[in-house]
Amino acid sequence: EDKNNDKDNEDKDNDKDNEDKNNDKDDEDKNNNKDDEDKNNDKDEDKNNDKENEDKNNDKDNEDKNDEKDNEDKNNDKDNEDKNNDKDNEDKNNDKDNEDKNNDKDNEDKNNDKDEDK
Repeated sequence: EDKNNDKDNEDKDNDKDNEDKNNDKDDEDKNNNKDDEDKNNDKDEDKNNDKENEDKNNDKDNEDKNDEKDNEDKNNDKDNEDKNNDKDNEDKNNDKDNEDKNNDKDNEDKNNDKDEDK
């Protein structure tokens, strides 16, 4: 009977050891799963950060392009304004030339009249 009791107690101890080992294994698995989940979450966060940075860079690129376009438009406006001013000045000079020619003609006519009076 003592032997049987000893055997029973040994079996109980072994069962307890096995249960403890299984619990340890379960805990380790849970921790590993948690680590994997954390790693995946970190990876997702990195992807989101990459996406945000890419979006920011695209926004910056578009802003730069718009600034370049604005500057190009301003330069074109300035060129056109300069051309218009040149044209205006040319027209004024032509008007002045024509006025001078007309004055010359008037003076010539007056001189001719004066000559005729003599």
